[in-house]
Amino acid sequence: MHFRLKYRGFLTFCGIATLYIYYSMVQLTADVYYDDPYLQVKRNVVRDTRTNSTINNGTNSTSDSTIVRKSLSPIKIENCTTSQHEETFSCSNISNIKILKSLGHGVTKEVFLGVYDGEEVAVKMVTSKVQDVRKCLQRKKYWKEQDCYLLANYKLLKEMLFMQQLHHPNILKRIGYCVRNEKTSGHVDDHGVISVAELGSQFNPGKYKRTSWEQRMTTTIELLDLLDYFAHSPLGSLMMTDMKHTQFLVVNNRVKLGDMDDVTNEEQKCKTEKECYIDKIDYGIQCVNGICKEINAKFNLHFFNSKIFSLILQSGTSASIADETRRALRHGIKHPNSTALEIKQSLQQILLKYKS
Repeated sequence: MHFRLKYRGFLTFCGIATLYIYYSMVQLTADVYYDDPYLQVKRNVVRDTRTNSTINNGTNSTSDSTIVRKSLSPIKIENCTTSQHEETFSCSNISNIKILKSLGHGVTKEVFLGVYDGEEVAVKMVTSKVQDVRKCLQRKKYWKEQDCYLLANYKLLKEMLFMQQLHHPNILKRIGYCVRNEKTSGHVDDHGVISVAELGSQFNPGKYKRTSWEQRMTTTIELLDLLDYFAHSPLGSLMMTDMKHTQFLVVNNRVKLGDMDDVTNEEQKCKTEKECYIDKIDYGIQCVNGICKEINAKFNLHFFNSKIFSLILQSGTSASIADETRRALRHGIKHPNSTALEIKQSLQQILLKYKS
């Protein structure tokens, strides 16, 4: 028994050590990547070339001369993928945030309303209330209770790192973090892993339908731009494996992805092409070398349409515009080779017609 306890303690120590080593390595890699002007220019020129229209009016977002100018001036790169290192909070001042109340908890983390220097922020921590921890405690198969927090803390660290490496106007902005240790006190002055982000209100498609049709159409176009970014992100093609509207927040009238627990760059494994169906629909995705080839982008399009787009665009405009919008979405999503960028461009043209 004594040997078994020592062995379990050793495994726990190794798990924690691996977690922090992984965190440090990815953070160091990200810092090198974002601090290298050449890599910044290369990445942003590629995106500027690919994204050839703006969300608001469908016109060209960059010209050849703009791209050349960015290549000559790597210090100042201005577009949605530019990294922002200027974060408000770190371990040196995060304890100065005053926690007012809990805003809710889910599978991995609890979110609190905090105030710092008169500004409201969202503070994320792993607590005993979250589902991952509660289930582990109920099973009572841990060596010590603290072990039940490891998986949830790993998921929170993963989200923090994703927010550091992925930059888009429709991804919630992280404004600070602190990684001290594995302690889970629930207090900002000594809690081990804390993430701080901008504060938003819960996104509800049903209530969002009360906004203007133009606003809803603009939101759809913006989220399609997010899916285009996911398809070509610095981490590879990304998939939201368990997409829910509760993962989104509204910040200054913009719908943003605020929960990245279920984002992955892995493609679904398969043995037959039938296993590559999405929601029992055959999109022509092939099973190649045990992987559903290029499934991530189509998976995102399917579920964003069924759980957001089709709900918020149901009414609010003329029958002809509404029908044209539905056809553009339906055709774009069902066509095997269509992309989020192509659908976005189609909707931009419809929005221009609506405004004229």
